[in-house]
Amino acid sequence: MNNLYKESSKIFHFAAKTISFVDLIYMVVFYFTSQHPWLSILGVILFPLVNVPAVNLSTKKSKNYIDYTLALTLVTLFFVIWVSGVNSPGWLPAFSLLTAIEIMVLNKQYKIFLQVMVLLITALGNFLIGKDPVIITIINVILIIFVLLLSTIMNYILGINRKIEDAKKEIEIIHKHTEESIEYASLIQGALVPQEADLQTMFQDSFALWCPKDIVGGDIWFFNELRNDDECLLMVIDCTGHGVPGAFVTMLVKAIEQQITTRISHDPEEEVSPAKLMTIFNRTMKKLLKQENVESISNAGFDGAIIYYNKNQKKLKFAGAETPLFYTQNQKIKMIKGSRHSVGYKKSDANYVFKEHIIDTEPGMQFYLTTDGFLDQNGGTKGFPFGKKRFKAILEENQTRSFSQQKEVMLTTLSHYQGTEERNDDITVIGFKI
Repeated sequence: MNNLYKESSKIFHFAAKTISFVDLIYMVVFYFTSQHPWLSILGVILFPLVNVPAVNLSTKKSKNYIDYTLALTLVTLFFVIWVSGVNSPGWLPAFSLLTAIEIMVLNKQYKIFLQVMVLLITALGNFLIGKDPVIITIINVILIIFVLLLSTIMNYILGINRKIEDAKKEIEIIHKHTEESIEYASLIQGALVPQEADLQTMFQDSFALWCPKDIVGGDIWFFNELRNDDECLLMVIDCTGHGVPGAFVTMLVKAIEQQITTRISHDPEEEVSPAKLMTIFNRTMKKLLKQENVESISNAGFDGAIIYYNKNQKKLKFAGAETPLFYTQNQKIKMIKGSRHSVGYKKSDANYVFKEHIIDTEPGMQFYLTTDGFLDQNGGTKGFPFGKKRFKAILEENQTRSFSQQKEVMLTTLSHYQGTEERNDDITVIGFKI
């Protein structure tokens, strides 16, 4: 009910000021037509000095009854003087007065009494100047009913608008808090991703392109030197979805990756096998997420690739889960397909054996891993995916350039191809030169 009073106050406040302005204009016009122009001049001076301050006073949250009484008395006296001294339609100032008084007594129980008093004063004033008090009274009653009906309708509309505004503000607050939380989460996820310079310790040249679609993403990559400075482990992972859900899965993948690298680092005799590591990821994720049967509620996992490189042995081992390896040999671009099996999903076979590929490396060979965000990006004149063919063309045409230049070419080419199309997914591309 208090909200209803507040909204009514706004309506009457606006109406009173508007009608006051109309009355003011009317008095100016009346000045040139009246037989008593000095009364009009008096009205022009007194009306804004009395009526408008009364309206302003009425909007203040004051409990001083003297203020209300004073405002009401001033407006009433001025009204009686004005309508009794000029030959004018009394309903116009009465309507203005009524709205002003309505504002002052919205929260008082004697509002109806004051409305009746306004009617009597209006009728008396018009009677003094020769108007029919019955007709004037009927006009004012009609105006009061009209104002009350309009107020009721506007209150209903304003009530709905207020609820919408309140809901909007609440949503904005929630959105702001959520966005701040996600932005902070992005700092944490960014801290887990290696620095591009980390690759330089093991390779002749390299680049890392990591571009989440949203503030956080489902793509992540890891790079770790293992038991000595001559061997390393590189992983490129594309987890379920993107945004917050994908980012949650990357945290789980990071935890498993840390367990794997810690175990290898403490066992100098263990032969590192990317295919076996992929199997460990597969079984561990299914177990942790309780996805060991098709009735499981969740269904999260990843596609990705694992590379183990031993500088002394000049060997590179690769295992992929729906993720290929691109590399140059004799200035030709070659591709090794990953196994046609994803990791960790409830339909993934826990006993699946991923295929491992071993490459004898030579100085100058270049290797590239990419998630499907780059290859599947829609664009071009027909909105088709970028595709492996175009990706291989980029590698072949720019293989003589430095890797920093290759990175810029990839970004520029993809942006130009994408055009006005929306980004599909997170994008991660890692390249290095032996």
